[in-house]
Amino acid sequence: MEIQIILPHKRARPIHCAVRRAPVIAIRLAALIILLIPVAMNAADDDDLALITKDMGISLWDESFTIRTGIGYDDNVFLNNTQLRGSPFFINGLDMTILRLPVDAWEYDFFVTGDDIRYWRDVGVGSQDLWLGVAKVQRSFGDDWQAGATFSYAYQAQVLDLLTSEGALSHAPTKVIGNTISLRPFVRRTLGTNYWVELQAEGTRQFYGAPAFSYWSAGPKITLGRSYGFHSDVALSYAILDQPFDTESREALNGASLAGPRLAYLTQKVELLWRHHWDEKHVWANTARLGFDSIDDNGSGYFNYYRSGCSDELDYNAHGWTITALASFQYYDYPYQTADDPALDKLYETGFTLNLHVEKHLTKWLGLFAEYEFEHTFSNDSVEQYAVNTIKGGLLWDF
Repeated sequence: MEIQIILPHKRARPIHCAVRRAPVIAIRLAALIILLIPVAMNAADDDDLALITKDMGISLWDESFTIRTGIGYDDNVFLNNTQLRGSPFFINGLDMTILRLPVDAWEYDFFVTGDDIRYWRDVGVGSQDLWLGVAKVQRSFGDDWQAGATFSYAYQAQVLDLLTSEGALSHAPTKVIGNTISLRPFVRRTLGTNYWVELQAEGTRQFYGAPAFSYWSAGPKITLGRSYGFHSDVALSYAILDQPFDTESREALNGASLAGPRLAYLTQKVELLWRHHWDEKHVWANTARLGFDSIDDNGSGYFNYYRSGCSDELDYNAHGWTITALASFQYYDYPYQTADDPALDKLYETGFTLNLHVEKHLTKWLGLFAEYEFEHTFSNDSVEQYAVNTIKGGLLWDF
């Protein structure tokens, strides 16, 4: 998953927070029990199910906890293209999963994951954190209908690359603290012959400390998909979101502030997703994405941009090994903003990321992990070019 922070500064563009520093965390999101669901209404059924599962020697609820600790090295903590500041670091993290077996019409799951990084050297920032939690409750109505809701929360205190100077370009990375809250109710209808359609309402509130800007985001999303094979599917989705900012003003094409309403984006997203399991035991799995975003502001169009992206992830899970390889590519095109040299073409930015994560379980409760990531950005704006190498490894305890 990718979390985006929209920073509408002079060179406003989506800034991808240090989720890049924990890509595996981003894809481990599960679901959390929503306490407002009237579970008490089904207490008798739960008691009966608990007795049945007890007689079968299994639990109605399944829990797993993983603690990890290790060391690593980041060769460009502040995402700079000229003055690289690297440092070794300690990393400590937690994964917690609680889920209820889908033995009736209801499904509940809960997952929390996070990492805390502490740098050994004085590089201008002492630590970075990313903690994520997602909650989901779902109910089936017969064989064809499903309805539910997902609630998620993210806390981040991480280094972002920012362009903050007025009238001149400067690379001024800083640590930004943010909180993101999302609620996504949905309804899904099975159409027969393995086709399905899902309608979802997306609502997000993002709170960020300066110099990032807080905003709301809300709108509908529709997805048409087809399931096949070993729990595989292919899906095409479209979303349109209104994103008003709390305080940021609109700007003219020359960068001057405009009077009137605060800045707002109209975002349209199209994504094609292919999730494929190559065998019945899910030893090999592949997830590919192809997407396009169009962002239009409510002013002169100064902040408009287009994003194209693709990614592919390959997973292996067998014989105590868990291996994930990820490659992603993104291209940003800004129709009205120019690069650092006004004589150059309109601003563009290209970036790609390569990640390899490996886990090996030595015993039922003890394992090892190692991860390497490389990220590189290219642009006709010199301050938007940088490369980062991050490596880490350590121990896992499962209980």
